[in-house]
Amino acid sequence: MLQRILFVLSLALLFSSGHIENPDSHLRLTQARLLVESGALEIPHGYGDVTHGNIAVTAAGKQYSVYNPGQVLLFAPFYWLAQSISSPWHPYYVAAFLCSFLGYVAFGCTVLVFWDIGKKLRVSEWNRIVATLLFAGTSYCFAHAQDSYEHIYEALCVLLAVRLLLPATPRYQPVVQAALVIGCGLLFRTSLAIVLPGLLLLVPTWRQRLLFVVALLPFGAALLGYNYLRFGDPLQNGYASAWALAFHQTAQSSFKLSTLPLHLAGLLFSSAKGIFLFSPSLILVFLSCRAFWQHQRRLCLCILLITGAYLGLYATNFAWHGSAWNWGPRYIVAAVPLLYLALFYLPHQRYRQWIWTVGAASLLVQLLAITTFHKRTLVKTFLAEGDIFWTDAYFFHPRYSPIKGQVISLYEVTSSTLDFSHKELFLPEGAWRNEARPVSSQVMLQNSIDFTAYNFWWVRLLYLKVPVIVKLLGTGAALYAFLTLFGQFTRLWSRLSAERIGRSSVSSRLA
Repeated sequence: MLQRILFVLSLALLFSSGHIENPDSHLRLTQARLLVESGALEIPHGYGDVTHGNIAVTAAGKQYSVYNPGQVLLFAPFYWLAQSISSPWHPYYVAAFLCSFLGYVAFGCTVLVFWDIGKKLRVSEWNRIVATLLFAGTSYCFAHAQDSYEHIYEALCVLLAVRLLLPATPRYQPVVQAALVIGCGLLFRTSLAIVLPGLLLLVPTWRQRLLFVVALLPFGAALLGYNYLRFGDPLQNGYASAWALAFHQTAQSSFKLSTLPLHLAGLLFSSAKGIFLFSPSLILVFLSCRAFWQHQRRLCLCILLITGAYLGLYATNFAWHGSAWNWGPRYIVAAVPLLYLALFYLPHQRYRQWIWTVGAASLLVQLLAITTFHKRTLVKTFLAEGDIFWTDAYFFHPRYSPIKGQVISLYEVTSSTLDFSHKELFLPEGAWRNEARPVSSQVMLQNSIDFTAYNFWWVRLLYLKVPVIVKLLGTGAALYAFLTLFGQFTRLWSRLSAERIGRSSVSSRLA
């Protein structure tokens, strides 16, 4: 247990950015602030941006976020804590700093659940270690965990529910536990409901399936009540109103089957959002799918149903990409850990060269994604070409590839670091209201910590006006986290080497 805790904390300490990276999560933290300070659900005018499609306006002129309360409730204790921490910044930004670590905490827990599923499937330790290392270090979830979105919590809930339902059992306790986990996930995203048909495949009896559904009812009732408090209608979540206001979309035009082929190709292969470009090691799944099917047919069908549901739902949506301003295809993050489960049956001896090559390429993509803030390239494109971020030309043209942009950003940020130029946060006075900063975008590109420093909290700390001892403690914490993760990795590698030697010895004796 201590090793697991150290693993999760070390991931968060080493790779977290130290700031919330998207306006959606800023709006949720603003909701948490208002909830702590005044118990209010309403978003005051002047906060957020209705053009983002995340704020609905009622007939009475009141503004409410369309989001479920999960991440708001998760953030609220951190804002309450931030109020008691003395700093030169508004407590909101202290809370944003604290909350920035939660993504990698959730990702670390997801990796541990992934490892435990390997144990439940009774695969060899070699296969379990290789598959877990590939998922932890080369999957898109690794980079997405830094993005501050709620999808990483969604992925954790889905994977944990699968773990609880394996192997099939006549007992009722794991079924109820899995339902409670999914219920918690629904508090983050209602779209999580699309996994239910796939999960129910893992439940062996109809009585257990009924119990699973009944255990979800309190969470459904909570969401209906939350809708009623905001909009006076339990069936109204605000999305239709928000999309009409921001994008001029009707309920009929928001989802179209005619867009499925193009958007599906975009989610899988496009230069700006294709999952196989942002997580190249998924290619290895095709090398192990046959063995996976032979050993775990029910689980395989479950994963196919869930993955197909995510791809089908979002490929028919007008905003299939989830915005150009986030890294990769965020809407399908929850399906990614499930797909990597097939790697427990990867014939590693036969495909060793493939594993090394594809794994190294995928690791490089993840490191590129987190080392510098990916919005640097987007801001440069916006200044040069305007708002082109809703066009097919942007999402499918290799010229605008975010991965290519990250290579350029890494060079530019490294150059800025080596010239020791002065950098500032350029935060507005008071709590966050919207994405506006007190300086121009051009100044942000040249002198802001966000865009000219490596995107890790312990690097950003070096540029802040804080005591030297605080900077030393931050650097020391990052170094300790690195050594801890390196030590755990070397122990796993030693176990792999020992098993390889043991197999060689057995083969020699047999020969």
